[in-house]
Amino acid sequence: MPADRTYFIFVHGASADATGSFELSVVKRPVIDTCEGAASREPLLGGQFSNTDAMTSSTVQGTLIGASPEIGLPTCGLSSITSPGVWYTVYGTGGRMRASFNELGEETDFDARVSVFQGSCGSLECVDLDDSLHWESIAGERYYLLVNSGDGSSGRFGLFVDVGNEFCTDVVDALPTDGSFFSG
Repeated sequence: MPADRTYFIFVHGASADATGSFELSVVKRPVIDTCEGAASREPLLGGQFSNTDAMTSSTVQGTLIGASPEIGLPTCGLSSITSPGVWYTVYGTGGRMRASFNELGEETDFDARVSVFQGSCGSLECVDLDDSLHWESIAGERYYLLVNSGDGSSGRFGLFVDVGNEFCTDVVDALPTDGSFFSG
């Protein structure tokens, strides 16, 4: 919305005789709809840390409303990315990381997906794309997360990024592979 215009907001009741008090708040939300914009801000999971640090997850609520369509991005997953999107960054821990929607009850009201890239804004390489994904990170590597839509729609979202300890990497298969079985 251009700042040099006057905007009028019409508030009404559900019927002609509906009356009462109301509160109206108009808030300008910053939309980080460029890779460069995200690169200039603090990452969701600030700095480098290990999986034993207290801050192992981050949740952000945002919107695609007002975001610009993405142009010139590399293909990520099975398709090109052309829908509007907003950008965030995280630093890799050297372990498994996860990005998903609606983990802690945040509202996501459209077909949201997240694309994970590495590299720099001028030469991004796709790591993965889905509505919930895991990837093996490189310690200290900056990853660019693009929240976008699978069907061109837009709306509100709750993005959850996690490097929590529930990602066991040294799991040993306890089931026998030689045809024998356990009894107790």
